[in-house]
Amino acid sequence: MTYPCFFDCGEPGDSTKRKLYLNVADGFYHCKVCGVSGGSWMLQKHFGDEPRVGSNDDAFMRRRILDSAAQVGITMLTNNDDALLYLLNERGLSAETIAARKLGFVAGGWSLVGQLPEDVTAAQIMTTGLVTREGPHAGKDFFYRHLLIPYLARGHVIQMRGRAWGDIKGGKYLTGPGEPPRVYNSESLDGADEVIITEGEFDCMILAQVLAVAPEERARRIAVISLPGTNAIPEELEDVLAAAKRIFIGFDNDEPGKKAAESLKERLGTRARVL
Repeated sequence: MTYPCFFDCGEPGDSTKRKLYLNVADGFYHCKVCGVSGGSWMLQKHFGDEPRVGSNDDAFMRRRILDSAAQVGITMLTNNDDALLYLLNERGLSAETIAARKLGFVAGGWSLVGQLPEDVTAAQIMTTGLVTREGPHAGKDFFYRHLLIPYLARGHVIQMRGRAWGDIKGGKYLTGPGEPPRVYNSESLDGADEVIITEGEFDCMILAQVLAVAPEERARRIAVISLPGTNAIPEELEDVLAAAKRIFIGFDNDEPGKKAAESLKERLGTRARVL
C-alpha cells in the first residue's frame, strides 16, 4: 500500500512524490524521497504506541542486511576485472543486466560480513543465510570466493545465492544455510501469459536479456524464471505460476535435464511444454 509520507520528506504537503510504500504482510516501509525505512516495530514507535507483544523488525533487518551485502558485492565486482569479464564474455551478460540484477563478487581474503553496518548484530546476520550456522565455522562467511546472485523483490534483496569462483570443494552453486529454494525473477510474471522456466539463474538472465530486445512483441512479453536446481523445486512454484496460461520448461539438454523436465511437466499439467 502507499500513503503520503508522514516523515520529513522536504516536499510540499500536496506533492505526489511523497509516497511511503508499505508492505502489509511484514510491515516493511520505505519512502523513495526521504529514504526513511523500517518495520512494524519502528512504525508503532513513531506514532507513540507501545509495540505489540511479538512484533519486531526481523523482516526489515533481514532485508537491510541483504541489501547492504549486495552493495558490498557490487563494489567488489567492479574492482575485479576477471569476474567482470567472465560475466560479460563467457556468460554474455550486458553491463545493464549485471547492474540491474545487482550481481556481485566476494574475492579471496575478503569478508562480506565484515563490511556490513556496525550496528547489525551477529544474531541478525545469522538469519540471512550469509554465514555458516553450525560447526567450527559458525558465524563465519558462507560465501567466500563466490559470484553473488541476489534474489530481488521490488528492488530489495530477499535471498543471496553464490556461484563458486575458481577451484572450491563442494557444489558450484550454493544457497545460504537455512534458506529455502526460491523462484528466481518471479516478478517477471506480472501480467505475463507465457513463461519459460530455466535451470539456473544465469540461463534466466541471458534469455530474459535476449527476449527483451526481440522484434516480436510476443517474445518480449514472455516471462523468464529459473529454479536453483532441478532437484530444488520451491514449495510456492504452483502458486507463482497460477496465472500463467502456457509454461515452457527449458532445462539443460542432458539426460538429467530431460528427465527433470518431463517430471516437472507432469507436475504442472496440461499448460506445460518441454522445450
